[in-house]
Amino acid sequence: MPPAKPRLVVLKGSERSHSPETRRLGDADAHQTLTLILVLRPGRPVPAPDDRYWSMPPHERPAEMRPALDEVPSASEDDAQKVIKFVEESGLSLLEANLARRLIEVSGEVAAINAAFGPPRVAPIGRRRGLIR
Repeated sequence: MPPAKPRLVVLKGSERSHSPETRRLGDADAHQTLTLILVLRPGRPVPAPDDRYWSMPPHERPAEMRPALDEVPSASEDDAQKVIKFVEESGLSLLEANLARRLIEVSGEVAAINAAFGPPRVAPIGRRRGLIR
């Protein structure tokens, strides 16, 4: 029995478009395996530097004013578990979950990815040459 289709929600601002220089080469094979890296939101608000930091050219900013990498929060365990549950219910494979880097790596066939994430709103997954922004 195929997995139940989860309720799909479009996250405003999460859309990505193809560069104008790309050209479509054809449909992707529905049985081809793709790997996706999902980026999770920070588990708590990211501290922003003050106005003085942004008013200075980058090469003039003192090192102590730069945000430390260890200050960037990891993903929340709750968010990660929700994504992992979605991945498993969608029939995709979980390859890695790294909360510190806020990344979840998954893989699956093109058909399963289209079913999990809904029909593409711009163009179907296909073979392309160029960059995706």
